[in-house]
Amino acid sequence: KEEDLHCLTASKAFKVPLEEVSKDQRTAAKAINFGLIYGMYPKRLRQQLQSQEIFIGLSEARQFHEAFFKLYRYFKPYHTRLWVRADKEFREKGEVMLKTRSGRVRKLLKEDMRGTSKQDPSRTWPRRNVVYNTPVQSLASDGLKQALVLLWPHLKAFGARPVNLVHDEIVVESRKEDAQEISKILEDCMVRGMECYLKKVPVVVETKIASSWAEK
Repeated sequence: KEEDLHCLTASKAFKVPLEEVSKDQRTAAKAINFGLIYGMYPKRLRQQLQSQEIFIGLSEARQFHEAFFKLYRYFKPYHTRLWVRADKEFREKGEVMLKTRSGRVRKLLKEDMRGTSKQDPSRTWPRRNVVYNTPVQSLASDGLKQALVLLWPHLKAFGARPVNLVHDEIVVESRKEDAQEISKILEDCMVRGMECYLKKVPVVVETKIASSWAEK
């Protein structure tokens, strides 16, 4: 539907019409979306929002938590599948190997574990947020890297170059007269890069031409 999912979450969480969602409400919804996708509980969600100077009570954080999983009802079953698989693997093999859609494998290390006994520090178990986070973050990373592979030959032809990568953003430096064309090429490469791994979900990319990243 090409909807702004942060606005959609804000609309449901704050119980306001979609067209009346404020900038602060959308900012709060970003914390809700990313936090809950990665397994954040209401108490931690409240702390995360407070760090952004958005102050809510624990009961309101619970309401946001409930609203999120009602709106995006497939996330809980998805989380359950991830956890059951990781839990079973750790019980049987004593380790967990998480695989991304590109085939990369991440072996959970000591810092990816949590203690399960104060009396016995050696007793550990995989952290749920790591199990939930890895497939999503790794997918974004794989798509971005694939976009760079596609992009590089075009940039060389223009004498342009990537100067920064930030999460899901690629910052390219070029001559002013080439900016418009490179912007279109960048958008195409980023879409195709992510489409290597997302076959059914529409990929939308926005580009902006500016004299510095601060103007984005």
